[in-house]
This record gives sequence, structure tokens and C-alpha cells, in this order.
Amino acid sequence: MTRFLAFTLYGPLCSWGEVAVGEERGSLGQPTKSALLGLVAAALGIERSQAEEHLALHRDLGMAVLALNPGRPLRDFQTVEVPRHKQGVSHATRREEILGLDDRDNPIISYREYRMDSIYLAALWQRETHSGYDLEQIRQALLEPRFTLYLGRKSCPPAWPLDPQLMEADTIKEAVSRAARRLFACLESIQGPGRDPRLADLVQNQRGSLHWEPDPTAPSGMDRASVLGFVRRDTRPQRGRWQFMPRDESQAGFDLDGIGEA
Repeated sequence: MTRFLAFTLYGPLCSWGEVAVGEERGSLGQPTKSALLGLVAAALGIERSQAEEHLALHRDLGMAVLALNPGRPLRDFQTVEVPRHKQGVSHATRREEILGLDDRDNPIISYREYRMDSIYLAALWQRETHSGYDLEQIRQALLEPRFTLYLGRKSCPPAWPLDPQLMEADTIKEAVSRAARRLFACLESIQGPGRDPRLADLVQNQRGSLHWEPDPTAPSGMDRASVLGFVRRDTRPQRGRWQFMPRDESQAGFDLDGIGEA
């Protein structure tokens, strides 16, 4: 059996950045590994400058995400204005840049994509290379995070308790199914003024999707005939250059019908 740490991710807004080209900043329909482990690192109190600590998390932890509801896309834009390059002129601060603008400088429009009302279940496990933080330390950190947690961007805080739970399961499918049953039971038990019918409605879909890293440490339990393979560039971050390395990801449909009664 494999030991898993499962937790819930829900927010009115989230953004899971994929490969960005030019002024377009898109979002996948499920969390990337860099976003998920960035949240874990924030909970643990790991700063961006601690590159080795981040690399250890990416090396030691496998991840899976069950997208109960990927939400609806939302697109907005931002404007950024900087002065044109002038030979022999440099600016030490943003204030100096702004003061250096003239009528010939034009703003750049940068587009951002978000997901609205998305809800996911994440599962982490330790690989055989594990040498850093264990799952119990991560669970405690998610309960009492050192830094503020957010879902991809700082403007996207979680709107539901993460409720991190340790469990042992034979497969990833079993682990996320148990976590889903716990979440469904929690939503059904909330009555009175605190009940949010909109959140309960989000998990009434008959079908979700499971995304996971192929890893002999944690068998998926999914039918191989239904599995699709992808390459994501979202692991082992190089913060100085904002670059990420590729990894393999598998994806398959996940039947949610009746899981709450199982």
C-alpha cells in the first residue's frame, strides 16, 4: 500500500499557468505541479530564494489531481507601460521608469486567464528518493501555514478548508475516491445559514477527470485503455530564469456517479 496526503482546493477564482508566450497568460483546467508544490512550499515557510528546498519537493513528491469541476474560463487584461530603450539611460526604480515616459511610449496589453468556481482534490505521495519533508509535516503545515496560500496567483485565495488527510491506499484511484466521499459527506452535513448550495452544486457532475504522474510507487488503478498521455513543463523550477522542466502526465475520465454512497 502507498501512503497519500489528500486535500481539497476550491476558490471562486484560480489560475494554473501553462507555457506562456508573449503577452498571453493562459490557464489549464487543473493545477500544475509547480502551483501545487508552490502552495505546499508556502505552507512550510519555504521562500522563493531557497531553490534546493523547492527542487527537493519536486524530486521527492508525486502528485495526482481529481478535477471534480474545472470551472468556467474568465479572461481579463492588464496594461504595463515602460519607457523605450534609450542609449546610455538606465532606471534604478519603477518610479524612475514612470518619470521617464513620454508621449511616444505605448502601454503593452497582457492577457490573463482564470477559472471560476473550480473544485479539485489533490493527492501527494512520497517517492523512493524521499529525503526531505514527510507527509505528516506537510499535513501540519497545510493546517497552520507559515505564508498565505493561494490558488495559482496571489489574487486567488482558497475559499474552503483544505482539510488535509493522511491515508493508505492501494491505488491513486482509491485514495482520491475516499477523499471525494469525505468531501461530499461534509457538504451534505452543512445545514442552516452556513450552507452554501452553490458549492454543493459544483460536485454534482457525473464525471470528472483524474490527472497523475506515472510512478511505480503509486499505481493509478485506472483502465489503461482510457488513459491519455501528456508532457507538462511545470516541474523543477529555475526561479532565476522562470523556467520549468518537462514531466509526463497521464489523464483519464473519472466516474463520480454514486461515489458519495460508496
